[in-house]
Amino acid sequence: MKALKVLLTPALGGLLACAGQTTGVPEMTLPESQETWTIYRTSNSDIPNDNVYSFAIDREDNMWMVTYGGVAVFNGIQWTVYTTLNSGLPDDYTFSIAIDEEGNKWIGANGTLTRFDDVHWTVYDSTNSGYPGGWAQQIAVDEGGNLWIATYGGGLASFDGDTWAVYNASNSGLPHDRVYAVAIDHAGAKWIGTDGGGLAKLDGEAWTVYNTANSQIPSNTVWSLAVDSAGGAWIGTVRGGLAHFDGLRWTTYTPANSGLPCSSVRSVTVDRGTVWIGTRTPDCGAAKFDGTAWTLYNTANSPLPSNRVFSIAVDRWGNTWFAASQEGGVAVLSEGSNR
Repeated sequence: MKALKVLLTPALGGLLACAGQTTGVPEMTLPESQETWTIYRTSNSDIPNDNVYSFAIDREDNMWMVTYGGVAVFNGIQWTVYTTLNSGLPDDYTFSIAIDEEGNKWIGANGTLTRFDDVHWTVYDSTNSGYPGGWAQQIAVDEGGNLWIATYGGGLASFDGDTWAVYNASNSGLPHDRVYAVAIDHAGAKWIGTDGGGLAKLDGEAWTVYNTANSQIPSNTVWSLAVDSAGGAWIGTVRGGLAHFDGLRWTTYTPANSGLPCSSVRSVTVDRGTVWIGTRTPDCGAAKFDGTAWTLYNTANSPLPSNRVFSIAVDRWGNTWFAASQEGGVAVLSEGSNR
């Protein structure tokens, strides 16, 4: 295993790990020999806060990120920051973001959903719209441009730009109003992860619920979801590990039977057959699974700045972006393969 050197590079705005350099910088051995890492924090960049929660990539390949200190946009060189002081953002404590086909940015916070079209800001809450309130945990956009918002306490909300619909435990087959995650498969079905009610699937008007009593799902609390190209659902649970469901068969990965570092999975991202996993447990970090081999990244074996990883995104060049909470900032891993 070749050692990499970690360099503080102000011109790049971060911490860069470079192979083969002969400076006086101490060496750090990393999991892969071709890896380079860049770390962005408030101490070395214009990112507004070191607690970062989610990413979205726009059509110009700018990286949008939501933080405890507002919304940041990074084009690879310059940062743009939106806060309650310089924009129509209603709350600096932002948690989720999605970008629709028209380029509108949808930003979720506690009790609000905000639309930003690059000029105007529009805020939706329970007093001026059909938004049900609660934390907007995750936002997904379907092929028709409709928004699907997982709210913690308000159920699942959908918005087509004019009309709101709210699905909750009282008026639909949703098993619980505390919703952590939503993902949309290629057939248009919505997969919904709940806090204690298991996993729900909304296909048209038909609801199916998977829980520990009627299926092999390992936990009734689903923290994160992603859908692969074959239509299979990857399900990150609390204390149950990572599950995969292809519509017929369940496969569960735990620390006991795989390279998964922890049994609670905070984020799941699928990129061209590779599954990226982020955990929130202090000593676990992130993992990569290619279907056969597992690679682990944590503060002990890499420059990952925090073992609590709330979100992971992969850009079109194959760089992997980690949203590190607990004052970790953002870490970017490049494995040396351009696409």
